[in-house]
Amino acid sequence: FTPMYIADYCDNFCVYCGFNHNNNINRRCLTMDEIAKEAENIAQTGLKNILVLTGESIKYSPVDYILEAVKVLRKYFDSVSIEVYSFSQEDYVRAVEAGVDGMTMFQECYNKDIYRTLHPGGPKANYEYRLDAPERACKAGLRNVNVGALLGLNEWREEAFFTGVHADYLQHKYKDVEIAVSTPSMRP
Repeated sequence: FTPMYIADYCDNFCVYCGFNHNNNINRRCLTMDEIAKEAENIAQTGLKNILVLTGESIKYSPVDYILEAVKVLRKYFDSVSIEVYSFSQEDYVRAVEAGVDGMTMFQECYNKDIYRTLHPGGPKANYEYRLDAPERACKAGLRNVNVGALLGLNEWREEAFFTGVHADYLQHKYKDVEIAVSTPSMRP
């Protein structure tokens, strides 16, 4: 797959993130025409799977905007997955109906105390709601669900262990869903 960022607005105050709401950066959302043009260019390379990413802003990239983008992208790709903010179960159902077949959700950090320190404000500050997002996606009927931790916000062995526990729980409870573990971009 290849990733496609369609928006970079964010309502969160994650202390480690360049998209942090308080950061003074130029932000934008792609129009549907821009998404289609980018999709056409990517599809011409032979890639058949796309991962839609946004910052986490319900105001600037609401669920309807994301799902409209998915409908555009389904014209170009066999598989469309999302890596966006945590949806309600009803919105994951709508995502399936729009053509989403997979989702990725980085819990960022499984240690609740460290998580709270790193996410002092915004919707992502709700640890449990984010943690439960992959399960809501499984219940909604997504074919593929990926979980992960950022590996560096806390002791990496602990985070790798709890990522595995999370994936194992989902795999055993939702046998018809392909569960995978995503790793963050790593650099020396």
